[in-house]
Amino acid sequence: MIDWDKTNCTYMWIFLLDKNHPENFSQRIDEMYGYSKAKGSEEPKNKFQLLETKVQMFYNKRWLFKSHYIRLYIKNGAFMNLASSIEIFKLYPTYYEINPNLTEAFYNRFFIENGIKAFLDKFYKMINAKKDLTPLMPKSSQFRTKEDYLNTDKVKFANLAQLLKYAGNLLEKKYTDGEVLKFLNECLVKHFNTIP
Repeated sequence: MIDWDKTNCTYMWIFLLDKNHPENFSQRIDEMYGYSKAKGSEEPKNKFQLLETKVQMFYNKRWLFKSHYIRLYIKNGAFMNLASSIEIFKLYPTYYEINPNLTEAFYNRFFIENGIKAFLDKFYKMINAKKDLTPLMPKSSQFRTKEDYLNTDKVKFANLAQLLKYAGNLLEKKYTDGEVLKFLNECLVKHFNTIP
């Protein structure tokens, strides 16, 4: 049993379990709660990549199929609280629904600018086509030198928004404009088959 940090997490989710699914261990449990942070651990700084990782975990651990749907929430304030949090979307076994009550500003910032909608579209396209989801997630790697951060063989991005965010982080780490532009151009060709 995971000892969740229920107040300091960014996301929480509720599985509405399918009691008739043969993989569910109890016919008496209707809902299960989960959180994006366990006590004594730290969440990644990139909260959008964290969310993508959790969505893929729902698939890998088969919760996506053992549930009628999964409701996901983001905290709205300093601490997670179901009463004040924002429901962002529901995940079903073969499709998803974005909360229609979100403000346009929130929708654009969260789903469009940060690539979450593009990620979910591709995620479900791959699920429904029964394709391996491994290429969808960014590769994790240990960077040891300054050059490693610019090595296009050591990074992979699920979408253009992730690439642009990574490039912004490189600029914050004091890489030159020329280095970052060269890296961006190489990634566009290598990972997105786009000519800059």
